[in-house]
Amino acid sequence: MDYEGSKNNKFQKVIGYFIEKMTHLALTDIQLRAYDGFHWGKEIRVISNAPIII
Repeated sequence: MDYEGSKNNKFQKVIGYFIEKMTHLALTDIQLRAYDGFHWGKEIRVISNAPIII
């Protein structure tokens, strides 16, 4: 199996990036600039059942 990683530095476009990449796993940090990882975990959960590692 081949795996490919990607990262997004534009915090205002996290959800769009997640959808665009058809991500199967989300890895986020608790201490982010605009919103913390728990915020993004909740937002991702609305659109996906992919595992989220905070």
